[in-house]
Amino acid sequence: MRKTLFPINTNYSRSIRLDNTDIAVPQVGLTEVATMVVSGHSRVFFQVTVQNFALDQFVISARATEQAPFSPLFSQSSDYLAPDGILLGCSDDLSLLAAGKVASMLLDVRGFYEFKLEASSVNVAGSIVNIHGGGA
Repeated sequence: MRKTLFPINTNYSRSIRLDNTDIAVPQVGLTEVATMVVSGHSRVFFQVTVQNFALDQFVISARATEQAPFSPLFSQSSDYLAPDGILLGCSDDLSLLAAGKVASMLLDVRGFYEFKLEASSVNVAGSIVNIHGGGA
C-alpha cells in the first residue's frame, strides 16, 4: 500500500518521515515506490526491503522545483557501489537488490524540491518492496 509522507513537527526540529509498505513492483517498466518533498531539509535516509523476488533496476530521480521534470541521478550498479556527490552513502547495490535483503542510503538533498524512487522486478511474478525514510 503506497502512503504519502508526512511532516513531524516538534518544538525542536522539522522532520519528515515516509513509510510505504507492500508496494507491488512488476517486471515491466519502472514503478514509483516513493516520493518525498525535501525542500528545506538537508539530508534524507531511505531503507529499502525486497520481500520476494530481486530487483533488476532502481532509479533515484530528483527535481529542483515543483514544476520541473524529474531527472534521473542514480541508476547504475557503480552509482550505488561507489557513492559520490549527493549520494553520501549506500549499503548495497540497489539496482540488483536480492530478495530478503535490506539496503539503506543517505542523500544530501539541499537545493532540491523532491526525490522519487522507482524500481522494477527481475521476475515476471513481480516483487514486493517496502520503503522507509526520514530526514531533517
